[in-house]
Amino acid sequence: MKKSLLVFALLMLGNMAVKAQTDYRAALGLGIDLYGGDLTFFGASGKYFFSEKHVGQVLV
Repeated sequence: MKKSLLVFALLMLGNMAVKAQTDYRAALGLGIDLYGGDLTFFGASGKYFFSEKHVGQVLV
């Protein structure tokens, strides 16, 4: 069981490394706060590239 979980995790990390090379203009995500004192540990995030040097980022 542990070997299959390790193989699955390595495959997923390898898949993300391949996709990291692609260009993107906008992204949505989920942030996790492990050290926060509040009751909310998850928050939405978004990023938009207006140009190569200008980026907007939102964390909720």
